Amino acid sequence: MPQPTFRLATVLAYRESLLALAVQGLARVEVAAHTVAQALTQLVQEQRALLGASTSEQERTAADLWLLVDYLNLLEQREHSLRTELAQLQEQLARARELVLERHRAVDVLNRLKERQLILARQELARQEQRLIDEMTGTRAFQYPINQEGVS
Repeated sequence: MPQPTFRLATVLAYRESLLALAVQGLARVEVAAHTVAQALTQLVQEQRALLGASTSEQERTAADLWLLVDYLNLLEQREHSLRTELAQLQEQLARARELVLERHRAVDVLNRLKERQLILARQELARQEQRLIDEMTGTRAFQYPINQEGVS
């Protein structure tokens, strides 16, 4: 059975490799976004724990409260930077998903073209086989003519 043309096979392999790279890029961005989201969750939990501890009825010195406020401010700044980073990663994630979709469509188009070429090749092969069979039948009929009167 004939194979797809070299150019189609080459372009299809290239597009499949681009799709694989896009999927890998998407996975990397997803992992990074998940990591940042986890860090943000832990940070918020730590802030809540510190705020809960600071409002307890234990006596605290002014220095302890000062350090606590400084640490809470630092955590707030870190939270802001993590939220900004997460927003950027979500934008990258959306772009990466679009890229994967686009490349998947390109591969699908080439696969459909390959299938059409294979169907056409099969049809052409069937036509050639039928022509050969017809030729052989015609040749045999010419070599062995049938008498109208009977078989000799």
